[in-house]
Amino acid sequence: EGSPPQTIGEVRVALTRAVAEAAIARARWAILAMAAAVVLTLYAATSVLLNRFLRTPITRLEAMVDRLAAGDLDARCPVESADELGRLAERVNVMADRWRGSTVYLRESETRFRTFVDHATDAFFLHDDQLIVLDVNRQACESLGYSRDELISMHPRDFDVGLDEASLARLLER
Repeated sequence: EGSPPQTIGEVRVALTRAVAEAAIARARWAILAMAAAVVLTLYAATSVLLNRFLRTPITRLEAMVDRLAAGDLDARCPVESADELGRLAERVNVMADRWRGSTVYLRESETRFRTFVDHATDAFFLHDDQLIVLDVNRQACESLGYSRDELISMHPRDFDVGLDEASLARLLER
């Protein structure tokens, strides 16, 4: 403490050029190995993060949309974040809720329509633009003696041989 430093002795290191170049080469390989380890670690971390925060939510959203497309109107996508994917999942869930409500309303409306038409005293025929029967009511079946399934896909000529071209044209116009 407080004494000046003293020189005890000298150490002389003599390096040859070959030894120095070998040491530098080992240092380069060590640096390269560390850089490769850092790059691989960053790649692995990025892959994990992409999978966790992007691929998994997108896969869940795709599965939910596929279920909706297959007719599962109760399908919903879990909303796990408040980012763009979370907001998209919320919007798709809202769309699915509206679609489900519309489908329920449509089915109820179809049931009311079918009940109304089937209890009518007149025969009802629904034709396409080629006059092929798409739907009929109960009275049409009873008056012609065919089942509903038999009448659907028939042409008026199949059950009314007395139709001429003018009558068919008027029917098509109506």
